[in-house]
Amino acid sequence: MSSTLSALLGLCASLARADRDLLFSTVPDPPGGSSGSWPFTNGFGGSDGVTNAEVEQYGATDSLGLPALTVYACTSASGCVASTKYVSIDQNWLWYTTDITGTSANTCDVTSGTSGCPDSDCSQCTLAQPASYSDTYGITTSGDALTLPFVHNSVLGSRVYLTDGNTASSSYTTFKMLNQEISFDVEMTQMGCGFNGALYFVEMAPDGDMSTGAQGPAYGTGYCDAQCPSDAHTKPDGTANAGLTQHVCCNEMDLWEANQAATAFTAHPCQTSAGDAIVGPYECSGDGCDSLTTSGVCDGSGCDFNSYRLGDTELYGSGYYPVDSSQKMTVTTQFHAPSGVLQSIVQLYTVNGNIVKKNEVALNSVGSFSNITDDYCTAENDAFAGLGTFAQHGGLTAMGASLDRGMAIVLSIWNASDSMVWLDGVDGSGAGSVRGPCTQDTSLDPTVAAAASVTYSSIKYGDLDTTYDPASTGSPYLMLE
Repeated sequence: MSSTLSALLGLCASLARADRDLLFSTVPDPPGGSSGSWPFTNGFGGSDGVTNAEVEQYGATDSLGLPALTVYACTSASGCVASTKYVSIDQNWLWYTTDITGTSANTCDVTSGTSGCPDSDCSQCTLAQPASYSDTYGITTSGDALTLPFVHNSVLGSRVYLTDGNTASSSYTTFKMLNQEISFDVEMTQMGCGFNGALYFVEMAPDGDMSTGAQGPAYGTGYCDAQCPSDAHTKPDGTANAGLTQHVCCNEMDLWEANQAATAFTAHPCQTSAGDAIVGPYECSGDGCDSLTTSGVCDGSGCDFNSYRLGDTELYGSGYYPVDSSQKMTVTTQFHAPSGVLQSIVQLYTVNGNIVKKNEVALNSVGSFSNITDDYCTAENDAFAGLGTFAQHGGLTAMGASLDRGMAIVLSIWNASDSMVWLDGVDGSGAGSVRGPCTQDTSLDPTVAAAASVTYSSIKYGDLDTTYDPASTGSPYLMLE
């Protein structure tokens, strides 16, 4: 395995979870060498990146050539109906240039501010799309299946979204999930300790901030989450995020963060210190950007349900476990709101035709829980000495309001070395610190990393109990005492 890949994996070892977006990836060379530049420079470019011939320029109504993906909208009355969406990679995996054909000597390092651009305000710099996601990123689709490799040429990881169309004017697909459910199949290859295959919702602007100056969903702009990331290389108004100083926050609902050793799903609501709802992307400042403290406008830690952390260590894993992560499985998440206010978030699995539900787990003397409710989140916070930030930011009521307004879907693969222990290892000390069985990060092994990938398929969303087969055989699994 090349020394370049080993160096890239070493770079990831320095990341913390709160910085997951700052150095989420490494990217291939820009077109034409000096004729364009990636949004951030990492020093690991090679000759196996994008060439001039692989770059395309598109008008507002031209087809962009984004990969197509079939998804299904389901109702109790009509069953599941297929539709075509398109896969758009985040802007951080694209590049900025003043000449998309790669013949100019002008560069655009927008994160350095005007000093990195050929003009005074970087207005001449635009995002460019590769002609082939498969050649550039290794990302492929086939029918309703999307495969994201962890390593392709000099690229590590990826973060992609779904759009309604295949032109520069297309919007992100909006999922309104209150009192609804979503299911998807997932297959993980060589995704051991230290990796994270994630599928989640964030309340991005449907137009990717295009109305305020950004290039929009077809170019992966507008990302935000409850960690209040600063990695976006343009601000919501489309201007350069010089020095990566502008943080953008929004509500986040993690449906699936997992590798073959551990998994969790987590609600991350946002609310201002005055108790006002945060709707869509929110540009924070100062302590308001610190989502891991009570000063932040978002609950970056979130209310998570990780069965291993809660004492159910025999539910999930590779091999003999009821939820066998070496197998293709269906993950279903339900958002129950019978009175119009989110009351519970329930997750279940279908593995080899068997439905596996989470066992009830006891938290101190408060009670036993098998899904996320406000009572569960309070009990978890008290049992694990939390800061109370979930309730502070509006709890399930705020999370449900965001789901009702509509959220964009994010699909990704990434690693962060020892900081992934919040998912699969021992994070700190005391009650709740043991999140999973991992003691060694396999993602830094170049051979393992080169083979790692995740495939998401058969994404279905709609009415409760319509996106999976409720008649499947129930699992006889019971948690070991």
